[in-house]
Amino acid sequence: MVEGPASGRLRVGVVREGLRGLPVSPETLDAVNEAALLLEGLGHHVETTKSPVADQFGPDFLRYWAFLSFTLKNAGRRIYGPGFDRSRTERLTDGLSAMFLREAERLPGSLRRLRRLAAEREPSFERLDVVISPVLGHAPPPIGYLGEEVDFTTHLTRLLRYTSFTPVQNVSGSPAISLPLGRSAEGLPIGIQFAGAWGQERTLLELAYEVEQAAPWPTRTSSD
Repeated sequence: MVEGPASGRLRVGVVREGLRGLPVSPETLDAVNEAALLLEGLGHHVETTKSPVADQFGPDFLRYWAFLSFTLKNAGRRIYGPGFDRSRTERLTDGLSAMFLREAERLPGSLRRLRRLAAEREPSFERLDVVISPVLGHAPPPIGYLGEEVDFTTHLTRLLRYTSFTPVQNVSGSPAISLPLGRSAEGLPIGIQFAGAWGQERTLLELAYEVEQAAPWPTRTSSD
């Protein structure tokens, strides 16, 4: 049971770029830098680092995602029952399904690499206890930015930039938490991801306690 922060100081790595060097918005980068300064001020050792996964992870993850969309399109009735109507899937699902048809022969290699991800990622935590990064590449966008009316190529490009930090944890199964440590110009929270090694949930929860005490998230804004 975690009931408060730990007394030990941690080695913290800071990732500022998304997968394959995808950029983040200036205000999101500011939030990451402020979080790094907060941790440094609390006595933790903070250093810049890079994402501990190879560039190939991005295409592999996208290929697996396309496979899931293809499966939904072609086996939806078997999975969900006769009420499933494949003609009503959204444009993003249709585009990913079509992409898989062009990439199918590469799926076995992608699956092998994705299954090795957890083991390949762990050595980075021999010198670091926690890695922080944005949760998302920019603040939450307006309604419709990722809407059904957006063409597939634009939608996918936007989505990959927006969500390029969390897939590593999704695939590896290693723990991570999101803490609201920044705020956009519109007043929306900007989350910072704190990721740890396999089985180190306690470390993340103890650090979350410490950060919450040092920089509590306001429950009311100036406009309330």
